[in-house]
Amino acid sequence: MTIDRKRIFEIVLLVFIISSGRLFSQLAPTSYVTRDFVESKVKFLSDDLLEGRKTGTRGNAIAALYIAESFRTMGLKPALSLGGYYQKIGFSETSPPQEIDLSIDEVTISEEQVIVMEGKDINFDGQIIYAKQAWGADLDDLDVEGKYALAYLGNSDVNNAQDAFGLSSDKLNQLMERQAAGLIEIYNGRVPWNYVKRFMDSQRMKIEDISAQNLPHIIVNHDLDETIEKMKPGEGVRLRLQSDGIDKKTVVSPNVIGIIEGSDADLKQEYIVLSAHFDHMGMLRGASETDSVFNGARDNAIGCAALLSAANYLAKNRPKRSILCVAFTGEEMGLLGSQYYVNHPVVPLHQTIFNLNCDGAGYSDTSIISVMGMGRISVDHLLAYAISETGLAPFADPAPEQNLFDRSDNVSFAKKGIPAPTITPGFKEFDDAIMKNYHQLSDEANDLDFNYLHKFCQAFVKATELIANHDERPKWVAGDKYESAFNELYEIK
Repeated sequence: MTIDRKRIFEIVLLVFIISSGRLFSQLAPTSYVTRDFVESKVKFLSDDLLEGRKTGTRGNAIAALYIAESFRTMGLKPALSLGGYYQKIGFSETSPPQEIDLSIDEVTISEEQVIVMEGKDINFDGQIIYAKQAWGADLDDLDVEGKYALAYLGNSDVNNAQDAFGLSSDKLNQLMERQAAGLIEIYNGRVPWNYVKRFMDSQRMKIEDISAQNLPHIIVNHDLDETIEKMKPGEGVRLRLQSDGIDKKTVVSPNVIGIIEGSDADLKQEYIVLSAHFDHMGMLRGASETDSVFNGARDNAIGCAALLSAANYLAKNRPKRSILCVAFTGEEMGLLGSQYYVNHPVVPLHQTIFNLNCDGAGYSDTSIISVMGMGRISVDHLLAYAISETGLAPFADPAPEQNLFDRSDNVSFAKKGIPAPTITPGFKEFDDAIMKNYHQLSDEANDLDFNYLHKFCQAFVKATELIANHDERPKWVAGDKYESAFNELYEIK
């Protein structure tokens, strides 16, 4: 007999909720979030006026101002270290090269199979040397001075494309220390190359590092096994590389942050971060269609409405613990806003005990609310109860093959050790019903079910209140992959 573990988990949660009715009886649903409030926030943030809210654009700035002024009028306080509600971030926006000519050992690699990640006005005719994954011991006793290193993308500990690309900056730093001329990585990821190529060859961003050197960095999608076999240990082959390289400009976009001080003299030193990203995809360049705006109603105006609903209620009904409301920029560019925040927190991370993130691509089941990370944290019962109070049911970890937990801003906190689930409108599979609006021009507010979204936002607010007033601090379940980071952050032995 096949065991449906997800179904068993849902039954256990249901039994707990029923048996715990008396425990939570004082927390019956209230009218603290109105349907009109939710609808007005979603419709404004996804209006054509905001031009898709792409990071660094005018529409993105309008959205940031709208959220900041909402925080101010609701009574949230700015972080003293910021002097306002904005945590400003400088981004380098890059545009792809117009031409590239690349050959390795007389093997010519077409432009369609090449991505220039770093480098301007590249003109190299010299040696390229095989460096395995160009990581750690791979570079020991390897003379790369004045040469390019050829390596496979990622390393043996990385199992997703996002982390693999993130690892490249560390490789480049190691190669710069050894005075290498550049790095060419061979793509070996599971994400189809045409998707990677399309994304990377569009205008992309990274957090600006004014101290960084522009060591050329190229990704190729080509079978070079025979070429590598020809290379003797420590010896290279000829590389010819010519390209105008990438163009860069600096843009600025803020995370928007507001604080609600807790009501308990002791517990107010502990913070719960509520988060949702407010950026989206911008406008379709060169579009001939009447509609050219990626409105991002589902992704993620709904999440912002949930965040603002919680801010509005909790500012008037302060829980025991303090609340940090953060609207992130740069999520669509690679979780950049949340990555910047966890490296520049306005509250020390060891005082941040939980992150409840709200993100989504849409919904296909209005009887449930989906939770990425349910089953991995100690406050599952509080999330489940908050959802059930709205008449909906929790659904744990939809579409596990998509690894959705690690694809939103919550993972920036999780990597630091902070328990960090994401709550999203209901779906069980990443199917056609979701994909028809995901990152599409059709993602508008005019066909949303605001009765359902009203309940969704109520559940988000209630879950926050329960966790913020709970006697015990949230933690990962034993054996979770982020448990060791949790123990290190909070100095648990």
